[in-house]
Amino acid sequence: GIATMSYRHAIRGPESTQWLQAAHEEFIRLIDTTKTMRPIFQRDKPADRKASYYNPQLKKKMKEVLGKWTEIYRVRGTYGGDISDYTGSCAAFTADMVTIKALFNSACSTDKELMTTDIKDFYLGTPLERPEYMRVHRNQLPQATIDLFDLEQYFEGDYIMFEIIKGIYGLAQAGKLAQDRLFLLLTKHGYIQDPATPCLFKHRTRDIAFALVVDDFLVRYKLRADAEQLLTALHELYSTTEDWSGSKFIGFDIPRERNIPVPTL
Repeated sequence: GIATMSYRHAIRGPESTQWLQAAHEEFIRLIDTTKTMRPIFQRDKPADRKASYYNPQLKKKMKEVLGKWTEIYRVRGTYGGDISDYTGSCAAFTADMVTIKALFNSACSTDKELMTTDIKDFYLGTPLERPEYMRVHRNQLPQATIDLFDLEQYFEGDYIMFEIIKGIYGLAQAGKLAQDRLFLLLTKHGYIQDPATPCLFKHRTRDIAFALVVDDFLVRYKLRADAEQLLTALHELYSTTEDWSGSKFIGFDIPRERNIPVPTL
C-alpha cells in the first residue's frame, strides 16, 4: 500500500529521520544530479517575475527488494502550480485505455512479445524556455542539505529563492515541454505517431509499436533487437528501467498464456 502525509507532520513524527533523509536525497537530485534548480539571492530574481512556493509530496510504500519487503520513503519536490506567470500552452497527450487494450490484443493475435520501459526523472531533464522561481522555507530544508550546498548564505529571513531552469513536477508547462522533447527524439529515430491515435507510435521500417502514457511505454515487438534499438534511442537523453516480462503496465497486471489448444467441436 501507499501512505501519504504532509511534510510538516512527517518530520515531527516517529519516522522523522527517514523522511529527512528522503527530503535530502530529493534536493540532491534537484540541485545536483539533474541540475533542475539552483539557489540564488533574492535580488537576482527579476522584479517582474512571480515566485511560487515549494510543495513537497511524500509517499511511503512497501517494495520487494531481493525477496525482502522494505519500506521506501520518497519525497518528490514539487512547484506550487497555482502561482505562476506562465501563459503558454500546457497541452500534453497520453494513450487512452482503448489504445492500450488494442495493443494487448494485437500482441496476442499476432503472437508477438510485450515489454515495458519507463523514463527516470522525465520532467526534470527538460530545459525551460525561461527560468521560473520558487521560495523554499527553512523548515523544508534538512540541515544536511543546507550544509552540503552551503545554502546558509542565501537565506533572507526564513526563505531561500531558487531559480528553476528545467522542468519540475507541478510546473504547468513541464509536461508539454518534456513530451515535445521526447517526440523529437522518437521522430529522429524513425518512430511515427499514428495521426488518428495520440501516443500510439510505430517505426517506419521495424515491426515494433508502443503506447505511451507520460513516461511509461508498453512495447509490442517481434524481434528483441528492435526493442533494444528503441532503448538505445531513448538512452541518448534519458535513463530507463525495463521489464522484459511485460507483465505489468501503469498498475495493471497483464496475465498471458500461450499455446493454448483451441477446442474442436
